[in-house]
Amino acid sequence: MPPAPTAPNGLFSQLAPLLAHRAVLITITKLEGDQLQVNVCPRQLKTGENQALTTPLCVTGTSAELDAEFASTDLSLR
Repeated sequence: MPPAPTAPNGLFSQLAPLLAHRAVLITITKLEGDQLQVNVCPRQLKTGENQALTTPLCVTGTSAELDAEFASTDLSLR
């Protein structure tokens, strides 16, 4: 089986550094028309952690907009 192609700017490549420091819950919801809503909810891993590090991020757009711009969204919730 040939190796899978790599996409250095893909969604999971962008999330990998974040996941080294915390668990993340991601939900994707289809809204009206061609709109999608993506919610990224970091979870507290240790007691006493800064609660600001668990602030959820909500992004809405078309699939094309999310493909183009979601990876550039600041996900440095470390």
